[in-house]
Amino acid sequence: MVMQTQRKIMKIYLVRHGEPAIENETWASNMDLVDFSWFVKNYRYLGIKPNDERAASVAQVLPADSIMYSSSHRRAVQTALAVTGQAEIKSDKLFRELMLPLVRLPGIRKCSRWWGLSVALRIFGFNRRTESSKLEKNRIRVAADKLAEECKRKDVVLFGHGLINYFLNKELIRNGWSSNIRGPIGYWGVVVLTKNS
Repeated sequence: MVMQTQRKIMKIYLVRHGEPAIENETWASNMDLVDFSWFVKNYRYLGIKPNDERAASVAQVLPADSIMYSSSHRRAVQTALAVTGQAEIKSDKLFRELMLPLVRLPGIRKCSRWWGLSVALRIFGFNRRTESSKLEKNRIRVAADKLAEECKRKDVVLFGHGLINYFLNKELIRNGWSSNIRGPIGYWGVVVLTKNS
């Protein structure tokens, strides 16, 4: 009878995708809500700006023999390939980015800060989009459980997005994991969560 050795410390790595392939002026341009809505819909199809140096620095942090997942969005898939080369990566829509709320503000027609405002509203729990708050919370729980379950075998890496990684980090902490970061992270950022098995 072969006995399986139990892992002492389990690790989950949440990697945020690289910088989106979009001009900086677009982020700061005055958009009305219709333009911003169009921008958000098309944002999910964007790739990333190549950055071999950042990809290499992320690769140094990640264990090579990990189970690797990626969001199904192009930015995350491209980031995973830039970091790992041709490693086997499981792309899963469960890990796709959360939808941003579109909010009409009284007296404001055009704004250069729709993105930041929408992200802040989302972090504080405001959600008026296609995925209900209840479904979204359930998706985050299911995703966190999936990563934790897989981690019983090997360390796990997820190439994801700012908001989904933020909420996964919070959910995993709530489930007894320790995190090296508590808040949002920048492009190419890595959150490392650990737990004794």
